[in-house]
Amino acid sequence: MNRPIIKPSRIAFITDAITQNHAGIGRYASNIFRELSISGNVTKPVDWRKREYLSHLPSKDRLSYVRIHNGWPCFKTLLWHMTLIRALEQFSSEFDIVFNPSQFLHLVGNLSVPYVYVVHDLSFFSFPECHKHGKKILFGLLFEHTLKNADCIVCVSRYTRDELLKRYPLLEKRVKVVHEAAEEKFRPIRDVEALTIVRKKYDLPARFLLFVGTVEPRKNLETVFLAYDRFKEQIPLPFYIAGKPGWRSRRLLRLHERLRLKSRIRFMGYIPDDELPVLYNLATALVYLSRDEGFGLPPLEAMQCGTPVMVSNAGSLPEITGDAALVISGDDPEIVGKNLQTLCKDGELRRHLREKGLERAGAFSWKKTGESLEVLFQELSGQHRNGRPISTQAERRLPD
Repeated sequence: MNRPIIKPSRIAFITDAITQNHAGIGRYASNIFRELSISGNVTKPVDWRKREYLSHLPSKDRLSYVRIHNGWPCFKTLLWHMTLIRALEQFSSEFDIVFNPSQFLHLVGNLSVPYVYVVHDLSFFSFPECHKHGKKILFGLLFEHTLKNADCIVCVSRYTRDELLKRYPLLEKRVKVVHEAAEEKFRPIRDVEALTIVRKKYDLPARFLLFVGTVEPRKNLETVFLAYDRFKEQIPLPFYIAGKPGWRSRRLLRLHERLRLKSRIRFMGYIPDDELPVLYNLATALVYLSRDEGFGLPPLEAMQCGTPVMVSNAGSLPEITGDAALVISGDDPEIVGKNLQTLCKDGELRRHLREKGLERAGAFSWKKTGESLEVLFQELSGQHRNGRPISTQAERRLPD
């Protein structure tokens, strides 16, 4: 398929979310950066770190970058982002687009080129109890100002777009949906040696259920724990949790201890990126009952590996998985427990989910995501070059 691009874009890409052990938004930013770079665009990192800290970026040998000094002694990432647009104004002639994939807030300054802001989720509004108090206050006060500054707002799912427009309906003409994707390394693996190495390293049983993600309240692991407690003998497979402890994870650890689930549910901690595809392949199924997701990448990664998936009917998860997952209400331990039993025992169901998952995953790719963004950048740049307003003042006025 030919890329529908007439002229490469000069993109100022804010890269500080990309780290060597990136997850979530960092993974999103890294994949977008790679796709935009390999397609012929001039993709220039904008960062506060020294060049040697950007060694994890793709095509680093061909890159120049804009380093915006960070003089803040504390809260430095936050404060750096708030004033970043003003700092970038002096470089505006070098770019066609400024792209912020991180959802950090940009408040001060006015660019002479289009500014594209990515909204990954709005759970700090819809599920405030699942976020730190400081983040809730910050986004409540400042998120709207960042939206006003953006010429285009990219949402990673239709669900995220709909949630945004419920709060800010006047943004509709400036909001675009561009889905995320799973990396190509997530695929069915037939290499017995590779599978055996990871199985032995983590002492994995022949069959087990898996969760992948940061351990935090929004992921709703508590309900899975209660289901395992209620159906002690009926759920035949153990549950493995692959991910770093996050905010308020101690509460879950205390519940794990109080319910005496050590023999049934195991915390694996952070799993390196190169081992994740193997882990998905080894799992009998992925269980992902999050209360809210702007996109929900682990279910798509699992489906692309041929691993059956069970998700909650919350957030974007039904949108992303379609009919390729077992979709359930994730808040009732009894419903969760009964469906866990079915998932463990029904081989025909798992075979069906595997086939449908592989088919569904084929609808997403980072190449498609990159191409969609390139087209969007071309449209915005064209409007800017032709002197047409990208959005009217009325569209920029948001309701109180």
